[in-house]
Amino acid sequence: MKFLCSLLFFLITIGLKAQQSSNIDLNIILSNDLEIPTKANLTLSYFDKSNSIENVLPVSNRQIHFKRIEKEPVLADLYLIWPNKKSIKIRFLLPVDTGIIAINDYNKVNITFRNQQELYQNFSLMNREIAKIQQASTARIKALNFENREMSSVQKEIDSLNEHYERLIDNVIYKKIITEDKRTFLGVVALTSYAERPYGHQRRKFQADSLLAEYKLFTPEMQNLPTMQAFQKLLLAEKQIVEGQLFPLLTLRDTLNQAKNISKLYSSKYTLIDIWANWCVPCRDEHPNLLQQYKKYKQKGLEIISVSIDKLTDSYLWKEAIKNDKIGIWTHFIDTDGKAKEELKIRFIPANFIIDDKGNIVAKYLSGEKLNEKLKVLFDL
Repeated sequence: MKFLCSLLFFLITIGLKAQQSSNIDLNIILSNDLEIPTKANLTLSYFDKSNSIENVLPVSNRQIHFKRIEKEPVLADLYLIWPNKKSIKIRFLLPVDTGIIAINDYNKVNITFRNQQELYQNFSLMNREIAKIQQASTARIKALNFENREMSSVQKEIDSLNEHYERLIDNVIYKKIITEDKRTFLGVVALTSYAERPYGHQRRKFQADSLLAEYKLFTPEMQNLPTMQAFQKLLLAEKQIVEGQLFPLLTLRDTLNQAKNISKLYSSKYTLIDIWANWCVPCRDEHPNLLQQYKKYKQKGLEIISVSIDKLTDSYLWKEAIKNDKIGIWTHFIDTDGKAKEELKIRFIPANFIIDDKGNIVAKYLSGEKLNEKLKVLFDL
């Protein structure tokens, strides 16, 4: 009996070790004809984390061995630098598997995996197809005739072409994969990528219900992966911050470092809460339009409250941007601890919310002409 118990314990231990060793085991092999690289990095990027993990890889006997426990495949960037030679930078999907990267020349890389080769190849194929569409878009735009035409007309044609090719990427690639592949991680990549498009007005913000319905069609195994769990959490949060809901109560620090409850500053009619940062080019490109709309509707009851997500160490750059963009005529706050960003589920900026005098959300994520049209409806009609 004692022997049987010992044997059972041994088998359980072996089973646990086998389960724990379900990891990434990657061997990078350098050809004898190559010099040893001066720099070898492998960066891992995750859907549910804002920061990437950069791994500095030591070279031993012309090999680089990388091992890490993961619950799902991860986006990887391999970067090798040789002195006076062309560097290698390759992005690929790194499965939870045993893999080999054979580097036979300074520009020749061969990647193979023991069990997940099809997943790796399908991901690579998807990216190649996306690149083809993007290249076609660039070629069409470069071929446009600019002579004797107003820039506004040219810009409309460029925007129309961009929208056409972006729809191709969504419909021909992402939606096709989402429809056909709900059993592998490629479908997960397609769904989460589709949800974050187009940049600036992500579907996740406006189509949470339909995306949640797609999520539920995936196999339980896929639904339980970290990426899909984080994705579901984001979608559920979006459903809570919708038109008609109360805007969350936020206490933030202003330019004088004084903590204030921003709800005390709501306008008698409507307040635009603008989320931005000094380093965000699209955010700052929108400032002239915000200035114009503010001057137009200030007397009719519009207030603007800007909330920067800059780091505390960059607060001087935040204040400098306010001054340079001439937007100091309304109130500014900074979200140095990230609580407001988390509360509002902000993943991309610029982002904004229009709220009424009771704090109810009237609209969100509007910019340019769409914002102007909404303000016109609120104040002029």
